[in-house]
Amino acid sequence: MAVLRESPWYNEILAEGREEGREEGQQEFLLYVLQRRFGPLPIYLKEQINQLNGERMQQLLDVTLEAKSLVQIEQFFKRDKRAEDN
Repeated sequence: MAVLRESPWYNEILAEGREEGREEGQQEFLLYVLQRRFGPLPIYLKEQINQLNGERMQQLLDVTLEAKSLVQIEQFFKRDKRAEDN
């Protein structure tokens, strides 16, 4: 087992697992904050949040903390969609 832990692949896989765990935790936290502020979320919004990477989740969290309504959260994703289309 010690030889395996010294392997660069082992460390790479371990780092990837940690990053995935952090992103999952961020998603759960973001969903929690949104639900506490705005009530039950539409399924499509949950799915969009689950597809975000760490940086985009952080940006959405910033928007969430200042948003007055769920409409502003939806606008965040619409801006993303427009940027993809261009």
